[in-house]
Amino acid sequence: MNLSTVEFVLHEAWISLRRNGVIAAAAITNIAAVLIVSGMFLLVVINLDAALGEQSAKAVVTVDLAPKADAARVQAILMADPRVAKVEFVSKEENLAALARAQGWDLKNLRYLENPLPDCLRVKTARPADLPAVAAAARGIDGVADVRYAEEVTLRLLRLARGVKTVGLVITVALAVASLLVAHTTIRLTVYARRREIRVMQLVGATNWFIRMPFLVEGAFCGLAGGVIATVLLLASYSYLDEQVTATLPFVNLVFGSAQLALLALVVIGAGLVFGVAGSILATQEYLREV
Repeated sequence: MNLSTVEFVLHEAWISLRRNGVIAAAAITNIAAVLIVSGMFLLVVINLDAALGEQSAKAVVTVDLAPKADAARVQAILMADPRVAKVEFVSKEENLAALARAQGWDLKNLRYLENPLPDCLRVKTARPADLPAVAAAARGIDGVADVRYAEEVTLRLLRLARGVKTVGLVITVALAVASLLVAHTTIRLTVYARRREIRVMQLVGATNWFIRMPFLVEGAFCGLAGGVIATVLLLASYSYLDEQVTATLPFVNLVFGSAQLALLALVVIGAGLVFGVAGSILATQEYLREV
């Protein structure tokens, strides 16, 4: 593609945007709205995953051993499970010392009492979602007296994460389809308004690809503009939310790393560009097939 062709394509795209400014603004607004809603769900999912990661780091499956159990054998069985990341043996004496520290007891006053606590194994899983399955598997091992973990908190977090991801996916797909339809309609109206020029170009031998190029540029501009607007609003809103949460709920840490936000910006802008170009391709292909 030579310089004159590029100049022609950009000039035609600019003229079309000026002539159909209201329609183009509607397409940009719709794409931005879709991307804002999708970006909000993405931020929620990112923070839920981070919360699950923190829960995974803190939560362990505590496997209490029977009095005469072979701790090494039970530990080897657990370590053979690919879902298990680490298994640590804790003696009954260490358990008692930890309990005494937590309760503020003096160990000297307990040395004449029989230690009622069992030896145990602390099991860390590779993923928080593996906690219930690993706990269930540990209960079936011979020599295990009891299995404990923060079951209610973990299950609630997992259910919440699955629910948000499912709802976010459904809403994002629905809004993406709506955005494509608006971009398609916008370019379709532009193509129809310039049908005579297109026909003249066809008569002088212009290829369908050459005819499509100005409309693809127009669609790309609408999608890119919508993506940039959505990114700016998302980052500004999320920054404000992070400040408010930090001020009022200091124990809640939102994910606010530069790497995550840069990735979010690239995803949102890239998605807007894809929506705009895809809508243009569909509209021009449909029209050119008809004529």
